[in-house]
Amino acid sequence: MIAAGAKRFRNRPDEIEAMLFDGANARDIIGWLGEDLCGTATPAPGVSTTPDALIITTPEGGRRADVGDWIVKGRDGSAYPMKSLIFISKFEALGEG
Repeated sequence: MIAAGAKRFRNRPDEIEAMLFDGANARDIIGWLGEDLCGTATPAPGVSTTPDALIITTPEGGRRADVGDWIVKGRDGSAYPMKSLIFISKFEALGEG
């Protein structure tokens, strides 16, 4: 039974593009999104030579994407990071291209 005043909603099926950030593909993701939507966050000097995170510019501001997160790009061109468990619960693969 639904509470008084509450309404029911369902996720609309949307097609998106997404890439899994694996720590080694930062340049690929930056090239895909463009430097205006994506930059790197590096650890302290001497700790690592590869980015440990990406900063994704979303409509709400900069959001950190850690290794293992998915980077999602919607039809409107906006991008955002998403934790892997959330991503796999929301989306299913349609195939390449």
